[in-house]
Amino acid sequence: MRISFFFTVILLLTLLILTTPAEWNLMSNGVPENRFGHTVIWTGTEMIVWGGVSQDRYLNTGGRYNPRTNRWTSISQQNAPSARGGHTAVWTGTEMIVWAGLDQNHYLNSGGRYNPQKERWTSISQQNAPSARGGQTAVWTGTEMIVWGGKNKDRQQQGGGKYEPAANRWLSLPANPLEIGQFLHTAVWTGSEMIV
Repeated sequence: MRISFFFTVILLLTLLILTTPAEWNLMSNGVPENRFGHTVIWTGTEMIVWGGVSQDRYLNTGGRYNPRTNRWTSISQQNAPSARGGHTAVWTGTEMIVWAGLDQNHYLNSGGRYNPQKERWTSISQQNAPSARGGQTAVWTGTEMIVWGGKNKDRQQQGGGKYEPAANRWLSLPANPLEIGQFLHTAVWTGSEMIV
């Protein structure tokens, strides 16, 4: 049994080495400054990086990277959400929606929508938005962003909300039957359900 397991591991490592590209391509100039706690989404043609923390400073900057041209383009800061890290972002097919997170002093329940074609930010309604938090998850259903869990100060959040960009409104979610808060968890959208 142990020999079989050993050979399986060796085989998997060999396959990984053989299928891994032999070289890395360095990204061109214009790369956004170093950061952590940021978000990254894929539009279908570009990677968009936004927000996060650089050393001891929260950021509300970002960049768009096109791998075909190997070029970075900076993102407008006009009407962008306030600087933050630990937020979430989803891609709707036309916009990146950024929500919540924390800044230097407190947790946030604000956000914004970024349209890369128009190079424009639009604010998100805060009416009926879930409570301020960071470390939550967000998924895109095709029509709405569902946000779940996270942490605010010392307390893990047990709920979340649904944001409909077409109506710029938040809807509440059913109560969590387990009454357990989640923080730094993961979530996926199956096409009909969010699994946390």
